[in-house]
Amino acid sequence: MKLKTIVIQPLLIAVCSIAVLHGQTPRPADPDADPDADPYADPDAVPYVKREPDFKDPKQISFCCEEFSLPLASAAKLRREGLTDAEIYQRLIAEVDKGTAIQESFTVIRTRSGEKATSRAISEVIYPTEYEPAQVPETLSVATSQPTGKKAPQAVTDASKLAHTPPISLSGGLITRATPTAFETRDTGTTIEIMPTISDSGKFIDIRFNLESTELVDIRSWGQGVNTCQLPDFEGRYLSSGAVLT
Repeated sequence: MKLKTIVIQPLLIAVCSIAVLHGQTPRPADPDADPDADPYADPDAVPYVKREPDFKDPKQISFCCEEFSLPLASAAKLRREGLTDAEIYQRLIAEVDKGTAIQESFTVIRTRSGEKATSRAISEVIYPTEYEPAQVPETLSVATSQPTGKKAPQAVTDASKLAHTPPISLSGGLITRATPTAFETRDTGTTIEIMPTISDSGKFIDIRFNLESTELVDIRSWGQGVNTCQLPDFEGRYLSSGAVLT
């Protein structure tokens, strides 16, 4: 049995602006000016006043979700060791490098504070839900035709030769097998929904997220003989939670 361990790493993305300075000719030196003053400064400009950053404007957040699968006993051992999330993540990467764990997915979503973002990586599986049972024809008609040609033998109908004809139930080629009559569609794959909110002070991030993963694990057969029906077996994992990051 394997356990899917989901590691979530939210990262705050800082938006930087770069000012381009153009070459300018410095003003003539003023003997009464401050020697530490900027020679390129405009004397008529408004003095610069340092302000605290305004966190009320929308900020971008990058949300990274990685999914790993490893034996249940190994996943439980990682939790019992009392490791931090960062240490568990490093151990999982090491297990993947050694081949003892598998990285199932890697998803990155970027959104703005206070807005919900959704990522879907799915594959549709169409499967039957209702079957018409196998049927055996109640009657069987036999048609004969007169051969043509000068040397063709004449057909003579002899009913006594039909006495030893096998019953219709033994004529496998005439039996209609169970036939699907209704279908449904199931999405398999991973769906991630997140909604991060940065506090007014910018000191912490509140994240609410929903994770859904569905897989087609098997096709089971029901019934027997010509009444055999095949139905899919799905496995789903659902997680709805929230976290506060500082």
